[in-house]
Amino acid sequence: MADWSGTARTPGNVLLTAGDVLQTLFLYHHHVCKKTASESANSTVLGIWNKARIPTIYHPHMVAKLKALFEEYSLIKKNKGRESDAHHARQKEFAERAEKLFDIAHKLAESLVKISEDRMFIEDQMSI
Repeated sequence: MADWSGTARTPGNVLLTAGDVLQTLFLYHHHVCKKTASESANSTVLGIWNKARIPTIYHPHMVAKLKALFEEYSLIKKNKGRESDAHHARQKEFAERAEKLFDIAHKLAESLVKISEDRMFIEDQMSI
């Protein structure tokens, strides 16, 4: 996961990875805009998915998923000075998950989308 840049700029033609969501959006709202974790999660989640017209999971579940990601990040950051094997394994696992899509699509999203181009976009993004 790259260093947080302090901007809220995101690419418009791809869905974001968990690391991108955490860095670019959530931390921007949390640190720069001085919002609480809950407010930051609410501000972060829906924008890009709505723009892509992809049906998403229930909003409180999205917020909970993002808050859980942030809490895990905070725990790893808090213990960054530890040299234990368990902590290094936790860091590696988190880094691997941060590279994967932050998936908040409805479980039936592909069948709910009627436009074939949108359906192809969903399939393409889910395969990354």
